[in-house]
Amino acid sequence: MNLGINVNDKVVEHDDSHSRRVVTSLEKCPTVGSTDGMPVHFVIRRVKERGHSGDGNPLIYALKGLQSYQFVDGHRDIILERAREIIGKIECDFDGILACPSSNSFNVEFATLLSEVLGVDLIDSSWMAKTTIKDAITELEAVFPDLQGAKRHAAIKQLNAWRNSPGDSLVSMKLVDQKVRSLVKPIAPKTSVDLSGKSHILVADDLMASGATLRSAMHSCLANGAQNVSGICFMSRLRS
Repeated sequence: MNLGINVNDKVVEHDDSHSRRVVTSLEKCPTVGSTDGMPVHFVIRRVKERGHSGDGNPLIYALKGLQSYQFVDGHRDIILERAREIIGKIECDFDGILACPSSNSFNVEFATLLSEVLGVDLIDSSWMAKTTIKDAITELEAVFPDLQGAKRHAAIKQLNAWRNSPGDSLVSMKLVDQKVRSLVKPIAPKTSVDLSGKSHILVADDLMASGATLRSAMHSCLANGAQNVSGICFMSRLRS
């Protein structure tokens, strides 16, 4: 059975009579993709609604309490229970789960759910932090002289937007032009940590867009001694 979602006036409810916006059936989930050679598991598939402009994004907005989206009473628990069932199908050889740094608490909630279902300990992620706008400006300015064409134009617009924002604000990669996302690290280590005792870390993020956050977390873990790193997202890249 699939649990699709309906969205009315920013109120989200599950609906087991269709599979619009998201795919949550135990027969079709989880799925596996990759980014930069790193395997990435997807708990729920995010899809476009046929014949409409809508997609599964309102589900993650409601889970995170963003943009005034909310659930019909009890329906958040229904979605998370289905996620628990799907996670239980994942073959587990992980010995640590790490939540990607986020200004929202959902990544930690998701990582905690993974830990409970898979029986794997959480790794403290306080040694990593989201990149500030000040640091992002420095990174992008360093490579700006080598940029050309559309990428250079996108960098100019992005730098102008950031310069008009508080420098200590955190960068939201979802708001960064995809032409320059790969030039900015979404997260970075605040300090070193010894992960040499970990053979396979699972890094958790809310959804997959460009994959930049997962890649950044993977490189940080490997640089600190982890042997292998995989990713997992509550929701997948957007599919038609």
